[in-house]
Amino acid sequence: MTAQMTASRYTLLVGVVIAKILLAALMPLTGDEAYFVLWGQHPALGYYDHPPLAGWWLALILPLSDHVLAVRFAAIAVSLVPAILVFQALRASPEAQWPATLVALFSPLFFINIFYTTDTWLICFGILAMWSYVRATQDESALFYLLCGLCLGLAFFSKYLAVLIGLGMVVEQIVSGRRFVRNLLLILLAVFPFVALNLWWNVTHCGYNLMFNLVNRQSDASWDLTGPLTYALMLLYVLTPWLVLGVLRQRPSIASIDRSADVWRWLWIIPGLVLLLVSLIKPIGLHWVIPIMFAFLMAIRWSSWSLRSIRWAMFATVSFGIIHYAILMGVAVFPVERWIQPDRADRVGFYRYGDEIGIDLNARYDASWIIASPSYSRAATMSYHTKRDVPVFGQGSRYGRQSDLLFDLTRAPESKVAIVGSTAAELESFEKFFSQAELYNLTSGGNVSYWVLEGEGLRADVYATTVIAEIVESFYQIPSWMPVKECEYTNRAR
Repeated sequence: MTAQMTASRYTLLVGVVIAKILLAALMPLTGDEAYFVLWGQHPALGYYDHPPLAGWWLALILPLSDHVLAVRFAAIAVSLVPAILVFQALRASPEAQWPATLVALFSPLFFINIFYTTDTWLICFGILAMWSYVRATQDESALFYLLCGLCLGLAFFSKYLAVLIGLGMVVEQIVSGRRFVRNLLLILLAVFPFVALNLWWNVTHCGYNLMFNLVNRQSDASWDLTGPLTYALMLLYVLTPWLVLGVLRQRPSIASIDRSADVWRWLWIIPGLVLLLVSLIKPIGLHWVIPIMFAFLMAIRWSSWSLRSIRWAMFATVSFGIIHYAILMGVAVFPVERWIQPDRADRVGFYRYGDEIGIDLNARYDASWIIASPSYSRAATMSYHTKRDVPVFGQGSRYGRQSDLLFDLTRAPESKVAIVGSTAAELESFEKFFSQAELYNLTSGGNVSYWVLEGEGLRADVYATTVIAEIVESFYQIPSWMPVKECEYTNRAR
């Protein structure tokens, strides 16, 4: 490789990183990201929706800065990991190495993935767990099986979907005739502490993660025979038609560099098949398949492709990624919601102009007021921009119920509460919880309109016997099979 070629490649990599940073800086913080900032502000051994790793990372970062780039730093860094590992894996195949690396770098799920979520660490440690596993299978290394288990445990500590990655490993061990009992015990030895800690926390905290992922989140599950078709089309979009076609056309190879491809194949096919079955009763999220995308790329026998096919795949993927980037940058810079959905523009604008709304709310309501919202997403966004606690008022949804763990409005009788909503109809039903209440339509900076119910004299007893009772009925019906010993929240309705 010439010095000029090396320099141009480094220049391209630096350009990609700068492009990611620019997009991350311009894209308004999402409601979910603000929600995870809330996690970071309240470090704990667990949170309502998922295990705690996403919150722990932000607990380390937020004392340094809560700027949007600080929040998204980990997501930007993790999005580069797939390309780094693809580059490393193809060192012995120089003709395929750089084109395949660009495919991993510009695949849309990696290229524009600048948002910090619980998936960030699932992707990072899930990918590293798979890489460690494949490395372990090359010489049955106990050390790498333990490393695989450590990474898998950290992925599990991010999101339960890590179980699908582990399932692929189990099937591969059995099918390949390896020393699967010994190897799986090594993996489980490293995974066990994470699972045990999470289970203990659930047992003593209403089974929050178990309830959300296994019960409340599945309350609307129903048979949908079109689900697998939708999932298959989504998977084709993620893997891209040209890569799928290239895999179908690739020639069998016995080259040593390609022997790991068979292992990687199990690591994406098994999770993919499980999600196919799940799609019969539940829509599959696009972010669920990101680890599958990485395993798919690693399973490709790039050395068996013609140079022309590899370059075509590289060109198509780079173009595809740039198109996605341009669209997302347009969304970040321009108020496209006013053109696409004018009737919902203010709902989207609430996040775009969150800083202006935060300034206005702080100016209007001093510390004697509690600012709240019926939406966990808006509540978290306001908390981020006002730098104050903002609980959810009302029943809320099955998602984002961290407010249940952090705030107890039944202990704030006679309080003054400003409830922020997107419409008057959303807030009118809350008037009965106050001695006196008034509705106002406010505008921030001429950009976004929203409604506020200013209530004085919170009737905490009425709130407890109605709203809290409804929440317990809707989200805290813990099944008898679930090993939950303590649930403080259910006592609030009594």
